[in-house]
Amino acid sequence: MVSFAKDYILEDFPGAKILILKDGVKKGKKNKYREFLKEVSPPNFDVIDSMSKYFVYNKQGELKLVTSYEDKKDDPDWRDSKPMVRRLVLPLLQKKEL
Repeated sequence: MVSFAKDYILEDFPGAKILILKDGVKKGKKNKYREFLKEVSPPNFDVIDSMSKYFVYNKQGELKLVTSYEDKKDDPDWRDSKPMVRRLVLPLLQKKEL
């Protein structure tokens, strides 16, 4: 599944850098996932435990964005994340002119 997920992202975003996290102590998938989200999400982000997420960090390792299914509510096709990525993720990844 990891290989499939990686290929899926790289098909639409060939320059993406992907970090694969090692699975932790077994506590049940849902509980582990909720715990993980609480650990990586700063207090200013709502912890929504949907599975489809993009995490955007800056070069200093600060989390700038965590997406959730709620970010796609205004998009015409909720199964296609490209409009949401263009609207929310890409502006954070583009170089800012000084």
